[in-house]
Amino acid sequence: MLLGPFLMGIGAAGEISLETLLFFLVTLLFFGARYPLTLLFRSYLGGPVRGLGRFEIWRWLVGYSGLGLLFTVPLLYPYGNWWLILLGALWLLLVVFQFLLERLRWHRTVVGELLVVAGLALAGPSAYYISGGPWGNNIFVLWILALLYWGSSVFYVKMRVSQRSQHRRKLGLEDRWAMGKYMALFLFILLLMVASLTILGLAPWLVPLAFAPLVYKVFTGILTAPPERSIRRLGFKELAHSVAFVVIVILAYRI
Repeated sequence: MLLGPFLMGIGAAGEISLETLLFFLVTLLFFGARYPLTLLFRSYLGGPVRGLGRFEIWRWLVGYSGLGLLFTVPLLYPYGNWWLILLGALWLLLVVFQFLLERLRWHRTVVGELLVVAGLALAGPSAYYISGGPWGNNIFVLWILALLYWGSSVFYVKMRVSQRSQHRRKLGLEDRWAMGKYMALFLFILLLMVASLTILGLAPWLVPLAFAPLVYKVFTGILTAPPERSIRRLGFKELAHSVAFVVIVILAYRI
């Protein structure tokens, strides 16, 4: 979910440079820093930290974030990617919201999971910008596309897991609809937004094609597909669909 948007952004920009590779390293470092930051937050709330002391967590956090900031400096100067500060601030804001939800014990809700996806999806527009893409509408459109696609996985996986829990009995259409109605609603909103972006000329005309496999798997998942008994198999299927989505979006922007 991090690599997909990143590759999508690079492909849409059509250029790989030293800045791109440096930013990929920065992305991995800050991604690594998020986990000790989460553990530190939980420790102050009195939650479990899996046997790690606060000093160890701080050392881990300072190491990752310190290296991340160090390698960010050349991206700002001399390369001059100053808009990266705004994207980084937006990511930090999303992380703060995630921590607030964790404080309220809502972090495992759909809203909490979508906030995580929104943060990871920022890798797409950031990679596009760092790889030479101009600052403008494409920055935000790529973020929306990534958020819509990978956000749909939150609903789809929940639906398939719910079906899996009922694999011992035959599911009727009413049962399937009860388990998939939120997925169907999200898909409707998704298609409406993608169509609007395309009609307004903000997204390439081939972009809706990238969501065709998603539409197919959702409708078959709700109407006909048997419950998925293997979580691992479900994960591999999601990975294959993500690869197809990224490839089609890249082609849409390059054509």
